[in-house]
Amino acid sequence: MSKARMIKHMMVAAAFPAMGWLAPACLWGQVPAVTGAATLYTEVTPATLELKAEGLMTSLDNAGQAGDLLEQAGRMLAVEDANSVGLLIRAARLHYFNGELAQARQAMKDAGWRALGQGFPVAAANAYTDAALIAVAQKDVDGARELAAIVNLIAHWPGLTTAERRQIKSRIK
Repeated sequence: MSKARMIKHMMVAAAFPAMGWLAPACLWGQVPAVTGAATLYTEVTPATLELKAEGLMTSLDNAGQAGDLLEQAGRMLAVEDANSVGLLIRAARLHYFNGELAQARQAMKDAGWRALGQGFPVAAANAYTDAALIAVAQKDVDGARELAAIVNLIAHWPGLTTAERRQIKSRIK
């Protein structure tokens, strides 16, 4: 490249800084034009992940992938956010349906832990009970007993009504 042409390239690049180093090449036709649909980049948020998961749930074959997205969305939310519990429970159910028992159990345990931290002992007990049932499906008796013990402790939560206490205990028998 001649010195004059190099200076011309640098002047065009300086005039079009947003285009960066491709500006001279694009302007002189040295790079083929980009054709086709533009790719839009959106910020990854719990809401966008949930929408993508809902789109995947139209087919049973995508249950595991949808569960992964819902689990990721639930974990992105603050521990104090009540929506995180629902997202993790939905993710756990999809993982269970897809045969991913370890992921289902962990997501359900995390949902229980978050619900308990938010002051929802019945939701926590239900999540831990479901995790215990998944442990039984995994043939992990010790894990199921450990989770049942947590449910039993929650059943003695001071603010529970008699009906809530009865409901929690009936599920863990």
